[in-house]
Amino acid sequence: MKTFADLNIDVEQDFFVCAKMSMDDMLNQKVVVLGAKKGIKTRMGDNRYLLHVQLADGTEVKTFTTARFIKAAIDQLNDDDYPFETTIKSIKTDNKKMYKFT
Repeated sequence: MKTFADLNIDVEQDFFVCAKMSMDDMLNQKVVVLGAKKGIKTRMGDNRYLLHVQLADGTEVKTFTTARFIKAAIDQLNDDDYPFETTIKSIKTDNKKMYKFT
């Protein structure tokens, strides 16, 4: 009898297997963005982006975001633009905190 491994079926992974980290915990640090998934629905809302990030110590983490500037930047990237290095910065306006790549 065949095993599942014998079938050579490759299922695309639609998530990143690593710990979750808040974007606030990455602020002002150089990070490498390894990839991103768009339009993720979570209990926190629809159309969230999932970023796969490598920290300076080599640890890989993921973070969900609805940050307008980060989503706009990700929307302009192609698959071959990954990985890229950036620093995530916070912009405070009125009572909102916004994030961007620099």
